[in-house]
Amino acid sequence: MILREFGWQIAIDESQISTQSIEFMGWLWTTKTMTIQITVFCKRGILKQMMRLMEFARRKKHIRTRNLVFAIGEIQYTRVQFKRGTLYIKQHQKLKNKDVASWGGINGPNSTRTRHPTQHCRQIKQATIKH
Repeated sequence: MILREFGWQIAIDESQISTQSIEFMGWLWTTKTMTIQITVFCKRGILKQMMRLMEFARRKKHIRTRNLVFAIGEIQYTRVQFKRGTLYIKQHQKLKNKDVASWGGINGPNSTRTRHPTQHCRQIKQATIKH
């Protein structure tokens, strides 16, 4: 919610705006619980694809690289699905913004410093373990 990012506290239970379930690009967004879930249709498709790839592996058949990359991409796409997704995304964005500010921007004087793509994720995990 945009207002929360500006520091507003919203009592969802007392809100006059009805809660919504929005389906967009294979995801089901529920505004009351602030959760992101994959739709049943997409879940079945991904499971069917995984079963087919497992069958190919059992038979020791060759698989096109393109098909394997597509399956891996589907798995990565569904990894975002967990409760409290918005909190994680906000924490991740804050760390990235903080990091970019410390670099002096993308083209700043310290921009030669490179970061591993998963370093932000590790920092979030460490922060949640401490709490």
